[in-house]
Amino acid sequence: MATMTDRTDKETGGESNLGDLELSILNVLWQGSWLTVRDVYETLRETRRVAYTTVMTVLTRLAKRRYVEQQKDGKSYLYKALVSRDALTGSYLRRIVDRLFGGRREGFYSFLVREEADLTPEKLEELRRDLDKARRGKKDRQEKL
Repeated sequence: MATMTDRTDKETGGESNLGDLELSILNVLWQGSWLTVRDVYETLRETRRVAYTTVMTVLTRLAKRRYVEQQKDGKSYLYKALVSRDALTGSYLRRIVDRLFGGRREGFYSFLVREEADLTPEKLEELRRDLDKARRGKKDRQEKL
């Protein structure tokens, strides 16, 4: 049985072009463990119009693309996410940085800070701590090499 991992684009068939419904389904799966089509459908129905058969089809396709694991349970199937939210987010953000900022993370960071002009001093301090933590982690990884 597979476990959720921080898999790369290459490991998921190189595809991070997930549609809105696919992302919504993954968001439901990230909230729980093994879920039935009905579980996912009922959760999605709270916020959008969607057919049960559509949810079933999308889950089957996500399983074929290795974003979710599909397990037989009697007459039905259970599903759980195989790719973590962090891995998918990282994949999307790397593509955005590459395509829109020429691979320059600094340009991306500057953009985010400018767009969030209403950052409170507390949020800015939290951001500084996160950046310091990331720098320390990078330095530690380089020292191990």
